[in-house]
Amino acid sequence: RAFWTLSMLLVLLLFASAAANNSSCGSQQPSAVPDCGHVDHGSCGNACCMVDVHMEHIESPSQAATAMYTSIKQFLVEGGKDGSFAYVTGPDAAGNNPGDNLTQYNIPAGYRYVFQGIHTTSGGFVDTLDFNVKAIDTHAVLRIGSRSDIHGALGDNGQNYKNIAYLIKNVPGPAGAPPPLEIIYGCGKPS
Repeated sequence: RAFWTLSMLLVLLLFASAAANNSSCGSQQPSAVPDCGHVDHGSCGNACCMVDVHMEHIESPSQAATAMYTSIKQFLVEGGKDGSFAYVTGPDAAGNNPGDNLTQYNIPAGYRYVFQGIHTTSGGFVDTLDFNVKAIDTHAVLRIGSRSDIHGALGDNGQNYKNIAYLIKNVPGPAGAPPPLEIIYGCGKPS
């Protein structure tokens, strides 16, 4: 009887954690979930989405870049609002572990940070999020790419765009509406 009770508790906890993930598009096609209308079909071999976000800052483009990086990293470290996001760090299989901060290299294109995260859907699918932040003339530009990790993900039901839109809408930033997402590649954008 104790085994049955423990088993049921685990099932309920798993169900609750899956149901609590409101950053997922779900399995209904087409998805009725907001921001899931940008369905991609294999733009990167697998489904993917890449956007730019432009952010001005009162002080300087460099400070805008640092503010973007700090806010997004914190969001990832905390798991996002629904626990489905994570910050990726640490060495790879070969022991390589580059840092996020590129400022000491004085890269001419203005790149300041490069980092990575993941998003896990309520269905258990994992998507990789790649970020780079650069400071240019009057503002900072955040480039975000989201890619479906499971092999053979020809279609994503809009999930890669949703990952990015959800993150941008929920990361603390300057007062006002979230900045617009400029689709660069994938995201169901016609070529």
